[in-house]
Amino acid sequence: MPLYSYRCGLCGHIFDEFHSIKEVRTDCLECGDKNGLQRVIQEFLNLKKQDGEKKEVGSLVKNYIEETKREIDEEKEKLSKQEYNP
Repeated sequence: MPLYSYRCGLCGHIFDEFHSIKEVRTDCLECGDKNGLQRVIQEFLNLKKQDGEKKEVGSLVKNYIEETKREIDEEKEKLSKQEYNP
């Protein structure tokens, strides 16, 4: 599902929301104004390869997952050394 950004014409609140392309949001989550939302146009992210750089499909996601796993392991190790006092 795509991520859409909306801005309320009454209060100016801006928020992002995932929903199908067929759905359209009209009510502001902040002030409750009916039919006051406008979709905010956003730029697309265009990732280009550096000259000579070869990347696998999904390499950014794979790197993020590996980094997150390392952070989780570090946090587990840190927490295992702490004493639990209920």
